[in-house]
Amino acid sequence: MNSIIAVLYFNGRIYEENDRIIFEGSKKEIQINHGMSYNALKKKIGEKVRLANNEIISCISCRF
Repeated sequence: MNSIIAVLYFNGRIYEENDRIIFEGSKKEIQINHGMSYNALKKKIGEKVRLANNEIISCISCRF
């Protein structure tokens, strides 16, 4: 497997309800390549969600 498609949820929240995890917020899909560095992942996410020059990614949470 060389890459996977991931769904990004951003500008929202993650919470638990009735024993399941709920993701809320805007969402977009990205392709993540095997072996991609953390900094490359942050850059790709930033480009996809169109971060402004003064914005940064402060936290990435994932669920597989």
